[in-house]
Amino acid sequence: MACAPRLRAVAAHRRAIYDIKDAIGPRKPNLELKSCSDARWASSLTKSKWTSSRCRCVVDAYTQAKIGDAPRFVSRSAVRSLRITRFRFHVYMPTRCSLFIALFLSMSGISDAQETVAVSGAVVDQIGAVVAGAHVDLTTGDGTLVQAGWTDPQGNFTFPGVPPGSYVVTVNIVGFTPFATSQFAVEAGSRPSALPPIVLTVESVSTTVIVRSTEAIAEEQIKAEEQQRLLGFIPSFYVSYVADAAPLTSRQKFALAVHDTFDWTAYIGDSVAAAIDQATHAHPAFGGGGSGYAKRWAANFADDRTGDLLTHYVFASLFHQDPRYFYQGTGTTQSRLVHALASAFVARSDRGTTMPNYAYLFGNIGAAAVSNTYYPHVERGADLILANVAIGLAGRAAVAVTQEFLGKRLTKNVPTGP
Repeated sequence: MACAPRLRAVAAHRRAIYDIKDAIGPRKPNLELKSCSDARWASSLTKSKWTSSRCRCVVDAYTQAKIGDAPRFVSRSAVRSLRITRFRFHVYMPTRCSLFIALFLSMSGISDAQETVAVSGAVVDQIGAVVAGAHVDLTTGDGTLVQAGWTDPQGNFTFPGVPPGSYVVTVNIVGFTPFATSQFAVEAGSRPSALPPIVLTVESVSTTVIVRSTEAIAEEQIKAEEQQRLLGFIPSFYVSYVADAAPLTSRQKFALAVHDTFDWTAYIGDSVAAAIDQATHAHPAFGGGGSGYAKRWAANFADDRTGDLLTHYVFASLFHQDPRYFYQGTGTTQSRLVHALASAFVARSDRGTTMPNYAYLFGNIGAAAVSNTYYPHVERGADLILANVAIGLAGRAAVAVTQEFLGKRLTKNVPTGP
């Protein structure tokens, strides 16, 4: 399309040359300007700044004559100058103006294009490996987002068409510490800005480990157990619903034994037991009435306190045995029943292994032996000891079965965890 005006101009130029040659001819030294339209055009031509001074002189000489008067003659060179000037004015001047306007617009476009700059860079890790898929933001100095993008598989990124100003590039990707460049300036007309390689460091992972002693853990478990009460009032301190409960120290065994054996419910239990013995005439040597009831109450109280302290503290500490019953809660009814009954004879050691229940065996024997000192003389001896041992073991087994099948449903403040 740009060649069409030029081709037309060349063709017109050739016709103009032929017209001048035909008009002048080899034997015509002078040429008359006859056309009125030529005269009018020549008159307007004199006012144009694009007309040469020589052509103006020729035109002025011609226009001074009236139409129809004696013709004025001009030289062939003047006619040639006039014809060529007319050709150039009508053909070349529009072309020159078009070229000038196009050149001006193109220079303006180049100037506008040079107002923006492409900003590029690369993201790598500490060992120089490329980091692909990182989120890259281009922001102004005050944090305003200008452009955003991602690094390509080669770790490169480019922000095209960035206007002059101060900018910051930030890079974020999971597993690496967020990175932000210092402010850099983009100047108009400068070359594309290539940032230095951005090196990301692996994000540091901090893990907080709270180390607590076994004794501290056991202390928390004891506090939870001391809130357990069957039917809401009967102590259930020696039942653990935590399968891997921490072992107790001797001090903790003593504290738990004292808390259990001197609980307010223990006094009520001994009072009820003494009343039953009085009503059934158990231990007749104690007599009747208030004196007999008091002796029976004191004997029951001594039996329970001695038995609790010996089995739960003294022998439990001596044999490094855990005095608690560990709730199973799963499996068949038979397996749970066996587990509960066996607890009277098999216990858990402080190391978590299974061992004979020495604490209950020797504790009951010890409590029975002590009872020989305050029961009537006619009831003392081996029979009393064996009777108290049997009662102690049977009581242990009965309590364990109750806790295994009914205790958790009837006990308040049972831990909800596994």
